[in-house]
Amino acid sequence: MRAGKRFFEQRNFSESGKLFSSAVEEAESFDHMDSRMVDSLGYLSLVYRSQKKYGEIEPLYRRILDIQKNNFGPDHPETAKTMS
Repeated sequence: MRAGKRFFEQRNFSESGKLFSSAVEEAESFDHMDSRMVDSLGYLSLVYRSQKKYGEIEPLYRRILDIQKNNFGPDHPETAKTMS
């Protein structure tokens, strides 16, 4: 994740996107409560926003929201933060 963040800060969205996509794939093997999936999806959505790939962002946010609802419940502040 650090390398992905570094590339993102350098505006190298292509490399950053590759690394965050790999992080999402790796996070698939973690427990559903693991925050690394939400973090990876969130960073990948930032890359897509920077690349103006708006159609690819919504499914990521929906997945984040589903994870947050599962982990915390629909009325939890973390879930609400995701919805805003």
